[in-house]
Amino acid sequence: MYESNRRETWRKRKATRRRRKTILFCTAAVLFGALVMGAIGKGKSTATGAVVEKETASVPEILGTSDAALTAIYQESTSAPKETGKPCVVIDAGHGGEESPGAVFDGICEREVNLEIAKLVKDMLEEKGYSVIMTQTKNENVSLKERVRIANEADAALFVSIHQNSLDDDTITSGIETWYDEGKTDGSARLAQIIQSCTTQATGAKDRGLKTASDLVVIRDTDMPSCLVETGFLSSKQERRLLTDPDYQRKLAEGIVEGILTYLAEDERV
Repeated sequence: MYESNRRETWRKRKATRRRRKTILFCTAAVLFGALVMGAIGKGKSTATGAVVEKETASVPEILGTSDAALTAIYQESTSAPKETGKPCVVIDAGHGGEESPGAVFDGICEREVNLEIAKLVKDMLEEKGYSVIMTQTKNENVSLKERVRIANEADAALFVSIHQNSLDDDTITSGIETWYDEGKTDGSARLAQIIQSCTTQATGAKDRGLKTASDLVVIRDTDMPSCLVETGFLSSKQERRLLTDPDYQRKLAEGIVEGILTYLAEDERV
């Protein structure tokens, strides 16, 4: 009787262990399945978010570019900036692409100089914690309308367009001038004034003063204070050498950044 009870107890214990193993296995399988499904769901959610974002974001109308190029430009040029708690600034490198090189002298294209300075401005502002959107990053054919749309949809605090000047049959005239739309009363004139002052001080270039216009699309149709900086004359032999010098480009960028920060600081106090 005793031996029989012992065998029965042993069978019960063995059965209990089997049940425990089964329960543990099933629990592990369920947990593993949940983790896998969660990862898949997360991946689907991320992918869906990317699609929605791409459908609703501003993608520049770029002439003659492939779908791959459009995707790259969308990701690098018009993606929303990181949230920093500071105002968003849009920097526009004037011209771009084969169809819009801007002024060209001795093989130096305005579009390339504009972009180099614009990238420096972007980096300097981001180092100070500001959100920055570039209307282009790879010298592509971005229409004026698209540049305006990028800025307006970003709800930017201000817009600065960077250009190079030139004159036909004139290799001497040099200096910096800054343009604003004469019909805007949103602070554009003050922004232009501050940037003009800061860039001429930073570089020692000739101060050609402020200029007004009513037909410059990127500063006329943007919904925020806007200006266009002609940082020098590519038609001037002497100034052309400076404008292609990385050290001088940095000075120009520092002046533009100082102007932007000064204007924003003033605007916060108003």
